[in-house]
Amino acid sequence: MDFNNIYAVPAAISSILYLLFIFLVLKIDSKSRLNRIAALFFALLFLWSFTEWMLRWSDSTEAALLWAEGIMCAIILIPPVVVHLSILFPWSKKEAPPHIYALYGLSIMFLAVHINSNFFVSGVFEYEAGYGTELGRYGIFIYLYLAIFALIAILVCMKHYAEADSKIALNQLRLLITGFSVTYFFVLFTGLIPYFYNFESAYPWTTPSFIIMGLVLLYDIKKYHVLLPEAKEEVSSGKPRESRGIEIMPREEALPRFYEEVSSGKKGICLTARNPAEVREELDVKKVPVVDIKDVCGKHGDITAERRDLIPFIITDAVMEKNTVLLLDGMEGIFTKNEFTEFVGEMKELEMKSNMLIVSLSREDYMNHL
Repeated sequence: MDFNNIYAVPAAISSILYLLFIFLVLKIDSKSRLNRIAALFFALLFLWSFTEWMLRWSDSTEAALLWAEGIMCAIILIPPVVVHLSILFPWSKKEAPPHIYALYGLSIMFLAVHINSNFFVSGVFEYEAGYGTELGRYGIFIYLYLAIFALIAILVCMKHYAEADSKIALNQLRLLITGFSVTYFFVLFTGLIPYFYNFESAYPWTTPSFIIMGLVLLYDIKKYHVLLPEAKEEVSSGKPRESRGIEIMPREEALPRFYEEVSSGKKGICLTARNPAEVREELDVKKVPVVDIKDVCGKHGDITAERRDLIPFIITDAVMEKNTVLLLDGMEGIFTKNEFTEFVGEMKELEMKSNMLIVSLSREDYMNHL
């Protein structure tokens, strides 16, 4: 095993980076569908990086062949996962269409063929970068399979970008598209295309691009709080009413207004700092999630100044889907007067096209706000 192989370094760094990503997104919310799919995607990138790392370090063709087959396993399994992730991101409550599971089935079928034959990997060869993979008779087909569906994933993200209703969502998606596109370019032009021109011994800049994408995603997570905890409950649907923007009103007016909007067909969600059971009884609206804001962004029952910074991102996530009305109840118990003024300013930047945000305040706080 050649521990001095400089070509193994990017793969080693990428392996460590994506192993940390898996723990990070599951720590944020291990029950979130979006986070689980993201963790699976990161696990496959870890598998690809780790097996390439071991391939470069191999000191025998037998060991190298085992790791080359591991790389192919990751390549086979990535297409359905990256498409699934692009559908959910950043709409964590959005359901993926049923045919995504047919794509999973196709990858599992390819994986079974790969394990039981040499159709996709026929052997390995040794060159300057260590060992490389010799593709089997249909190996190029799997690379095309990855290229096609990775491109579809980027196009899905671009569609979400065109439909996004807020600056936060636009920034989240812009970074994701950038990370995906950089990786796609390097995998395509340094990993796939060389096989068409018999340049198999060219060094594939795949794991270096994984590092770039990982750093972009890390910034996305830290700056724009993607992969937040999610509130998972079914909400009503129907013909939407034309109402949008942010409205601040006394609580005795806000609750009936929310009821009216939800009854007209909008999807509804309530984030409250009060007792959720009591608020649910007051609202008397079926199938509308009433979520305790402390459960989502609190820690040990308290919301610190640092945790309050998450609230605008949680709200953005809640109104990501179109035709949604969100009720914020009891926020006066969380923010100071100055913080609340800044908070309202941030909410006005959401630029909601078809959604509505209702901020419910006590009569006293409402008059003070005016």
